[in-house]
Amino acid sequence: MQTYDVIIIGGGCVGLAMAHALRPLNLRVALLEGRKLTVPTLEDSYDSRVYAVNHASENLLRELNVWDDIKNSRACQYYHMTVWEKDLDQAIHFDRSEVAKSHLGHIIEDRIIRHALLKDIKQFTSCFDNITIEKLSYHDNHWQIDDAYKTTLLIGADGANSFVRKALGIKCDERAYHQDALVTTVHMTKPHQHTAWQHFLPTGPLALLPLEDDNLCSIVWSTTNDEANELKAIDESAFNHRLQKAFGNHLGELTVVGPRLSFPLKRRHAERYVQDGATIIGDAAHTIHPLAGLGMNLGLEDVAALANQLTKTPTRYLGHPHYLNRYARARRGRVSNVITAMAGFHALFSNDNPYLKTLRNTGLNIANHFPTFKRLAIEQALG
Repeated sequence: MQTYDVIIIGGGCVGLAMAHALRPLNLRVALLEGRKLTVPTLEDSYDSRVYAVNHASENLLRELNVWDDIKNSRACQYYHMTVWEKDLDQAIHFDRSEVAKSHLGHIIEDRIIRHALLKDIKQFTSCFDNITIEKLSYHDNHWQIDDAYKTTLLIGADGANSFVRKALGIKCDERAYHQDALVTTVHMTKPHQHTAWQHFLPTGPLALLPLEDDNLCSIVWSTTNDEANELKAIDESAFNHRLQKAFGNHLGELTVVGPRLSFPLKRRHAERYVQDGATIIGDAAHTIHPLAGLGMNLGLEDVAALANQLTKTPTRYLGHPHYLNRYARARRGRVSNVITAMAGFHALFSNDNPYLKTLRNTGLNIANHFPTFKRLAIEQALG
């Protein structure tokens, strides 16, 4: 039996960031992951999975001393956002100058972030991979994982289908959007202008997110389950035609240059984040629609908030609900507000009701001419 102050289950970006955030506390920390924990290679081709990393997440990654590695690898700043439904002339435009910032965020591949977080993690965290957990049990104010590990505080960062959440008996409000998100990389004959583009279609939003190469974008196409399956199955020529028709000619001719992957979209929110010396973070606690690119950022907000709370907690009380609930109360309220807002945007835009279409176009036009509204919206997106 190996004993630790903190055990993190889950070796994705959020779990890895949590391990880094605990480093200054000089705790005995272990990280358990079901897959092989290897430092990803930085290949010539782009990863299909990317994140829109906002200022709050950038600041955290800088505090974790991994930001320089990330930025110098392949991170693309974006300065503008353009969102429209029917006519690009009626789009709402967001610009860095409206909040006096040098940029609105960065588009960064999943493998780039994991590369930076994994590179030296074994210097301060005991890492165990290819782990299959059979049982979690709690007694004498400690969690025991099978017959191998024991900890004062258990942190579940093991994703949307979290084993930890289920083992803790935490219920989850789960609602399907009846959509899949299709992701891939595309080449444009016109440069992306360091702009994040989003076109709302009746079946869901289509986003083109700028990459380091001026003529490459990562796309996130949220659409019906049936259409997503069809878009994955058709040949490249047919896919390019469908994509061009959906997005328009604003960036010239679009050509797919990467594999097409998809995943189902669900809104999830755990009814609580804390249970007897354990807590859940990231997708284990909440998932939202990707239309605003906030999912990863909310997970890193969890990391920052939990680490901040643990700095104020005596080591022997790391798992005490008195301290953990302070973290949970603050985070659950913030996440609930974001989930409600994203659900509202999705309901408003993902339908073809003529009255709502008129309301949407009028609203976008009005919003585009109110600097205060736009500034507040950008500040929320920046975190």
